[in-house]
Amino acid sequence: TKTGVDGKSDTRSLASEDEIFTVDLDKAKELFAQPKYGRGRGRGAAKPPLRELGVDPETQKQVTIKEGFYGAYITDGETNRTLPKQYAPESIEPAEAFRLLAEKRAQGPSKRRGRKTAAGKGGAKKAGAAKASKTSKAAFVDKARADRRAKVRELADKGWANTRIAKEIGSTPTTVKADVEWLAANEGYTRPAVVPAR
Repeated sequence: TKTGVDGKSDTRSLASEDEIFTVDLDKAKELFAQPKYGRGRGRGAAKPPLRELGVDPETQKQVTIKEGFYGAYITDGETNRTLPKQYAPESIEPAEAFRLLAEKRAQGPSKRRGRKTAAGKGGAKKAGAAKASKTSKAAFVDKARADRRAKVRELADKGWANTRIAKEIGSTPTTVKADVEWLAANEGYTRPAVVPAR
């Protein structure tokens, strides 16, 4: 911790608890010279490599072994390969590491797992069920509309006004008017004169 002339304190983290006993003034000044990082995940300073393996003869890139969230991995800065369990970061031969990276490059980019399409496993069945469901729903809506229009026609034949029909069937005068117009246009319906309600 360092206290500035304005009285505000500034802090930096050490790489390990053991550094408490070995850090000196020069090392502390060096740490304060570096930018301060947030404490959130992924926002801290990058960890130094566990081991430098040298230049990959195939790609001419520097290859290192680093510690990651899922354990040690080999990287050339572009291609990453998890270090298989039979190898140890400190003892793997560089040539073997280069070979593992070459295999990973040959596999190409990893495919991200996404949502299954309708053509995927069980998707065709679900798509068919969804289509059948839409069809049955549409059929239900069509039947309800036809029943309503039949009732509108029956009441209009009695000389009822649109507002009275709407109240009777639980609809709106606008819908009743649209139904009468549809009946006239599609079924040649001619509405009789409206008789005032008694």
